[in-house]
Amino acid sequence: MDEVGRGEWQSVLYDLSRDQGRPGEPFHADPRMADWQYFLPLDGSQQALVFGVGWGTIPVALSGTCRRVYAVDPAPQRLAFLKARLYQQRISNVRLIQARDLSGLPFASASFDLIALVDQTAQVHCEPASLRNVLQTAHSLLKESGAFCLAAGNRLGFHRLLRRRKSPGDRSLHTLRGYRRLLMKVGFSTVESYAPLPFYDGIPLFYLPLGRGPAMSFFLRNVFPLFEAVSPEVKRSYALEYAVARAVVRLALRCRLERLISLFLSGFILVARREGGGTRVA
Repeated sequence: MDEVGRGEWQSVLYDLSRDQGRPGEPFHADPRMADWQYFLPLDGSQQALVFGVGWGTIPVALSGTCRRVYAVDPAPQRLAFLKARLYQQRISNVRLIQARDLSGLPFASASFDLIALVDQTAQVHCEPASLRNVLQTAHSLLKESGAFCLAAGNRLGFHRLLRRRKSPGDRSLHTLRGYRRLLMKVGFSTVESYAPLPFYDGIPLFYLPLGRGPAMSFFLRNVFPLFEAVSPEVKRSYALEYAVARAVVRLALRCRLERLISLFLSGFILVARREGGGTRVA
């Protein structure tokens, strides 16, 4: 990351995407990674905490919609890159903190309006207990009306079912129902779920609300066929995944099983709210 201090952060990202990126795949500095924020009533007065800064996409995006953003990451290299990026973009309302997890941070309970754990570089899903501890800590740091946003992989994701070998990280993944149950157990009162398509850990082109049959049916019938228009490079990169997805979509539409599609998505964006009153799971 030393080259960031000598040049513009855009040039560094361009070189990294050229040298390390998968052919046909956008690099993870795409601002669409932060589009989930539009599901939240952010008006510029909120204080946010982001765990896992990646290339700074999420903290930079929230800096324009929140009063102050605290960016926490275990890797000093990523924080150094973000520091240079903030300086070059003249962003002054983002504070950087190096920490391995959310526990032990210098904040009192009920300090934040928003906590986001949406960048996979944080790698907090190494063990089931780790995720549970993160959720409990996030709940305690949120204000009574605060929101917690989590990007989570699906244990039954179709791309994982295609693998011959399971990775150690798969043991800590849950289904959509499992994540909802975990969030409710630590005290969140409402949970809204969305499908970031095509992949939860890539660049989402769509955020589809789950639990609403007509929305899923409309997407499968009218939007999914548009993927045929992607570039040849992208088609080659995801040939197997797309072939399987296309077969599943055709079967679901023929048998009217659209709602079952959510069982096999790659992952989810979950927005859990700490609110008083009754319990609602969307």
